[in-house]
Amino acid sequence: NKIYRDLLENAALSGYDIAYYDAGCAFDGNEDDPNVDLEKAAYWFHKGGMIENRNSMSSLFNMGLMYARGDFVEKDLETALGMSKPGLK
Repeated sequence: NKIYRDLLENAALSGYDIAYYDAGCAFDGNEDDPNVDLEKAAYWFHKGGMIENRNSMSSLFNMGLMYARGDFVEKDLETALGMSKPGLK
Protein backbone atom coordinates (compact mmCIF):
# COMPACT_ATOMS: atom_id res chain seq x y z
CA ASN A 1 0.00 0.00 0.00
CA LYS A 2 1.50 3.31 -1.12
CA ILE A 3 0.21 5.28 1.88
CA TYR A 4 1.80 2.79 4.29
CA ARG A 5 5.14 2.90 2.43
CA ASP A 6 5.10 6.68 2.29
CA LEU A 7 4.31 6.94 6.00
CA LEU A 8 7.16 4.62 6.99
CA GLU A 9 9.63 6.23 4.61
CA ASN A 10 8.73 9.71 5.87
CA ALA A 11 9.23 8.54 9.46
CA ALA A 12 12.63 7.10 8.53
CA LEU A 13 13.62 10.21 6.58
CA SER A 14 12.67 12.30 9.61
CA GLY A 15 15.26 10.44 11.66
CA TYR A 16 13.02 7.99 13.47
CA ASP A 17 15.59 5.20 13.36
CA ILE A 18 13.22 2.44 14.48
CA ALA A 19 11.37 2.97 11.18
CA TYR A 20 14.42 2.05 9.04
CA TYR A 21 13.71 -1.67 9.31
CA ASP A 22 9.96 -1.22 8.78
CA ALA A 23 10.56 0.95 5.72
CA GLY A 24 12.86 -1.72 4.30
CA CYS A 25 10.19 -4.37 4.84
CA ALA A 26 7.54 -2.18 3.23
CA PHE A 27 9.60 -1.85 0.04
CA ASP A 28 10.81 -5.48 0.05
CA GLY A 29 7.26 -6.76 -0.42
CA ASN A 30 6.77 -10.09 -2.15
CA GLU A 31 7.02 -11.41 -5.69
CA ASP A 32 3.35 -10.65 -6.43
CA ASP A 33 3.63 -7.02 -5.35
CA PRO A 34 4.01 -4.72 -8.38
CA ASN A 35 5.34 -1.92 -6.16
CA VAL A 36 8.39 -3.76 -4.81
CA ASP A 37 11.41 -1.46 -4.77
CA LEU A 38 14.47 -3.51 -3.84
CA GLU A 39 16.76 -0.48 -4.15
CA LYS A 40 14.85 1.30 -1.38
CA ALA A 41 14.58 -1.91 0.66
CA ALA A 42 18.36 -2.38 0.49
CA TYR A 43 18.93 1.29 1.39
CA TRP A 44 16.73 1.13 4.50
CA PHE A 45 17.99 -2.28 5.65
CA HIS A 46 21.58 -1.09 5.27
CA LYS A 47 20.87 2.17 7.10
CA GLY A 48 19.01 0.28 9.83
CA GLY A 49 21.87 -2.15 10.27
CA MET A 50 24.41 0.62 10.81
CA ILE A 51 22.85 1.92 14.02
CA GLU A 52 22.12 0.30 17.35
CA ASN A 53 18.46 -0.15 18.15
CA ARG A 54 16.03 -3.01 18.58
CA ASN A 55 15.73 -3.49 14.80
CA SER A 56 19.41 -3.35 13.79
CA MET A 57 19.95 -7.13 13.89
CA SER A 58 16.79 -7.71 11.83
CA SER A 59 17.94 -5.12 9.31
CA LEU A 60 21.34 -6.80 8.97
CA PHE A 61 19.72 -10.22 8.66
CA ASN A 62 17.40 -9.03 5.86
CA MET A 63 20.29 -7.31 4.08
CA GLY A 64 22.18 -10.60 4.33
CA LEU A 65 19.24 -12.38 2.69
CA MET A 66 19.32 -9.86 -0.14
CA TYR A 67 23.02 -10.64 -0.69
CA ALA A 68 22.35 -14.39 -0.54
CA ARG A 69 19.61 -14.15 -3.18
CA GLY A 70 21.19 -11.40 -5.26
CA ASP A 71 18.18 -9.10 -4.77
CA PHE A 72 19.26 -5.68 -6.11
CA VAL A 73 22.83 -6.28 -4.86
CA GLU A 74 25.36 -8.60 -6.45
CA LYS A 75 25.00 -12.12 -5.09
CA ASP A 76 27.73 -12.62 -2.48
CA LEU A 77 27.38 -15.51 -0.06
CA GLU A 78 30.38 -14.47 2.05
CA THR A 79 28.91 -11.02 2.66
CA ALA A 80 25.49 -12.59 3.24
CA LEU A 81 26.89 -14.87 5.91
CA GLY A 82 28.76 -12.02 7.60
CA MET A 83 25.64 -9.88 7.77
CA SER A 84 23.37 -12.71 8.85
CA LYS A 85 25.56 -14.06 11.66
CA PRO A 86 24.74 -11.30 14.18
CA GLY A 87 21.02 -11.97 13.77
CA LEU A 88 21.49 -15.66 14.52
CA LYS A 89 23.12 -15.19 17.92
